[in-house]
Amino acid sequence: MLKGAPILAGNILDAEFITNLIQHDDGYRVLSGIRNSPSHWEAEKKKVLAMIRQFGVPSLFITLSAAETRWPELLKILKFTVDKENITEEEAESLPYSEKVRLIQSDPFICATYFEIRFQELRKTWSSSVGPFGSYKINHYYYRIEFQHRGSPHAHMMLWLDKAPSFDQNNSMSTSEIEKFIDEIISCSSDEIGEDLVNLQTHRHSCYPKPGRPCRFEIPFFPMDKTEVLFELNTSDLRAKGFKQLALTLREKLESIPTEVNSFEAFLTFAGITHEEYILAIRSVLKRPKILLKRSPKDVYVNPYSKKIIQLHKVNMDIQFILDPFACSLYIVNYINKGDRSMSRLLRAAVEEAKKDNKSVQQSLRSI
Repeated sequence: MLKGAPILAGNILDAEFITNLIQHDDGYRVLSGIRNSPSHWEAEKKKVLAMIRQFGVPSLFITLSAAETRWPELLKILKFTVDKENITEEEAESLPYSEKVRLIQSDPFICATYFEIRFQELRKTWSSSVGPFGSYKINHYYYRIEFQHRGSPHAHMMLWLDKAPSFDQNNSMSTSEIEKFIDEIISCSSDEIGEDLVNLQTHRHSCYPKPGRPCRFEIPFFPMDKTEVLFELNTSDLRAKGFKQLALTLREKLESIPTEVNSFEAFLTFAGITHEEYILAIRSVLKRPKILLKRSPKDVYVNPYSKKIIQLHKVNMDIQFILDPFACSLYIVNYINKGDRSMSRLLRAAVEEAKKDNKSVQQSLRSI
């Protein structure tokens, strides 16, 4: 039997066919049709890598979260579905937090369906010339809906934009084009959106950094007077070690910037360094080229966003321009395999248990 040949009812009567199925574990291919199985995500991983190889490096990586407690229209639907009670959106918005949680937990299917519909409707605005990407047309896209531990869905998405600049480390023109492109689409300014949305975008250190270990998201971010692509400092540079120590000192200062330090120049004065020293300190801790957004000292905890997307979706989001194709591929594939890890552990445990009990192939498959 050829590996990957179709399994038909008539073939099951052939003993040699069954032996080959067992030998190559092809009987388990039926699991590839089950969403979230390791076979399913293995196929998705190959699809993503094929898209990157065929279409090149994606322009943007976007993450959109859900905020069920902040969506009064969803709470209104839940109140009617769960309690058979009609309320207005204003009444839904003023419900106690505990009541909102109860409604959300009572019908997770409606919550997930609502997020999917909302996400699809949001995407329709992206193709407009007055949408978040302006004149840049979306040529290709890939997205995955992932469920967090609390059961709330969020979307991870790659976009290939037509005529978007691509990164060439040896071409200074490409970096200036990228900086201009980013300023058109991405922002981190708290002045451009309302206070409620700023609170959504503000990092709260839910990563729980330990003493001596920085935040895994490298937040707070470094303030900048303009968006700039910075390159790592040459390790042969004798000044590198000293600037690394300066970068650590700057990290500490970022944690407690006085409110009166409200401009980039004021931050340099507060830190007691020149602009050149500041840039060299940042470069000394880089391992690869990195984009630093134009950022005020008061916005060092604000995650990057698209103004039009966040105003419509009203939920925490993240948006990044992709510089490194390898890092992008690794990042995306890791996200795709995220749900696979716990499932793989369960399946592996089932297989080991079947081996210990000397179960037949049929019994093993039933256990899995």
